[in-house]
Amino acid sequence: MVEPARSAGGHRRWSRAQLRVAARVRVLLDDGHPLGSAEVIIGLQDDVAALRDELDRS
Repeated sequence: MVEPARSAGGHRRWSRAQLRVAARVRVLLDDGHPLGSAEVIIGLQDDVAALRDELDRS
C-alpha cells in the first residue's frame, strides 16, 4: 500500500502522508483485518472523506 522513496544509500524515506497511511493500516491489522481488507477499507474511508469535502464545498 505504501512504497517509500529510497535515498542514494538505499534508506527508506517516508513522507508524513505515507506514515499516516501506515498508521491507519497498523490499526486495522491490529483489529484483525487482513492486509487486502485493510487496503479496501482505507480506500473506502478516503472516498467517503472526499465526497464529504465535495458536499461541504457545494
